[in-house]
Amino acid sequence: DIMKRNMIDCQFRPAGISNVRLIEAFLSVPRDLFVPGDNKLISYFDGHIEIKKGRWLLSSLSIAKLINTVDVSRDDIILEIGTATGYATAVLAHLTSLVIVVEQDLELLKMTEKNLSHISCDNTLIVQKNHISGYEKSAPYDKIFIFGSVSSVHDNLLSQLSDNGSLITVVNDNKGTFGKAVVYKKYNNIINVSDMYEISLPEMVGFEKEEGFNFS
Repeated sequence: DIMKRNMIDCQFRPAGISNVRLIEAFLSVPRDLFVPGDNKLISYFDGHIEIKKGRWLLSSLSIAKLINTVDVSRDDIILEIGTATGYATAVLAHLTSLVIVVEQDLELLKMTEKNLSHISCDNTLIVQKNHISGYEKSAPYDKIFIFGSVSSVHDNLLSQLSDNGSLITVVNDNKGTFGKAVVYKKYNNIINVSDMYEISLPEMVGFEKEEGFNFS
């Protein structure tokens, strides 16, 4: 597909994304399937797409950069918080054995289930719960991804990491244009926090400042 190849050559490679497995995963997922309505025409543009008020499908490059901050193995069990339409879910499903998704919006949950059914993503589980709750039933997780900016990361989510597990998100606690991609790494029940790079992402609903406890 020419548009997917252009996305890799014009967006990913200039940004230093060279992981072969990651690139193959993005080439395997038709992004336009996860973009509703007239926005399909801009599916592969380097920009975020608003799905409904306050909910966004992130640009492919933003998703790729966050995934690229850690080593996702085929044996990982991954928790994704807030899926929007399932695009990042489908990419992760190509990289690993199981992706569990927490989505608090029933409309988006149903849209995601429908989208994933079109490409036979049978190693995913989508549950309706508040984003900040995570999904303790299937914990611990090797990786937790929040593809959106948050004011802080709740200790409840960090407690759902396995030993050597990582939570990856963007922290923006001052409501500025840019936040920082952050990796929270758990080792011997201690959380180590690493700031990676600056990035501008829409806010992920469900992480209001008064609800979280900031480890950064």
